[in-house]
This record gives sequence, structure tokens and C-alpha cells, in this order.
Amino acid sequence: MLAHPKLIKRVPVQEVMEFPFDGIEAIYYQNTKKDTDFFISYAVHHDLLITCGSDFHGDHEGDERHGHVGCMSMPEEYLEKFLKKYNCNKK
Repeated sequence: MLAHPKLIKRVPVQEVMEFPFDGIEAIYYQNTKKDTDFFISYAVHHDLLITCGSDFHGDHEGDERHGHVGCMSMPEEYLEKFLKKYNCNKK
């Protein structure tokens, strides 16, 4: 998975996204709606998984660089595709 592509600054994000990832963290708490729409569209067009993240790194008081658990959500269809890909729904 390519985590938080919005934060990639040293090289063009398009170049990084050409590597063979299974998916993209398209829904990210620092994304604008435009960012999220772009990354989702890219993932759909390239048949990549879509993930969602808050970048939670623990409960650190005053930490504004990271999100909080539960502050993000994504459509169930993306989760179902993820689970199917990794056979997580088998019993």
C-alpha cells in the first residue's frame, strides 16, 4: 500500500504511484476533497485497492501532525474489495 500519497514532496507523486502497489491510502485525514477524489479516481482506473487512514501514532497530547482513531471512514465497497483480495472474509 502506498500510504498518504498527499505527503510525498521530494519527487512527483505520479512517479511514485507508478510503482507496483496493491493499493493507495486514497482517503486520508489531511487530504482535501480534491485530493481524495483524485486518488480514488486513480485507484479505480488502475484497479488498485483503496484504503483509509488517520495516521494515528498513539495518544500524544498536543500532536497535530497525526489524526485520531475513528476520525476517518470509507465506503463499505472499498473494504469489501480489500477483504476479498486478502481472503480475510474466509472462515
